[in-house]
Amino acid sequence: MKLFAVKAIDVAGLDNGVYSFAKTETEAHDHILVTGAPGAGKTRLLELIVTARQVLASGTRTFRQESFIRRENKTCKVSLAWELDAEEQASIGAPRSVVSTEVIFRDDEEDEVDRR
Repeated sequence: MKLFAVKAIDVAGLDNGVYSFAKTETEAHDHILVTGAPGAGKTRLLELIVTARQVLASGTRTFRQESFIRRENKTCKVSLAWELDAEEQASIGAPRSVVSTEVIFRDDEEDEVDRR
């Protein structure tokens, strides 16, 4: 599994938009280098990817979600697109090699995880 793209919406410290790691329409790069000026959001992008991946893998949130949410909002969202190899695709019955997942961060205490 390779990270294909990240779409961030209302994440504190990041511009809204898509951060693509695609080499072609169906293939992700093997290696990614994140660069930018100080304060451009490099660390926040990497923190967001790692945290969202942990939520997707475990279904639990053992961190303060509000740290990812812009002050004026109550939620933010990250969509992660993944390139799957043939074995991964077959194991989950994915019809395509690129699949998307999403995590919504909320600033309230109760967290309801949708396990679909």
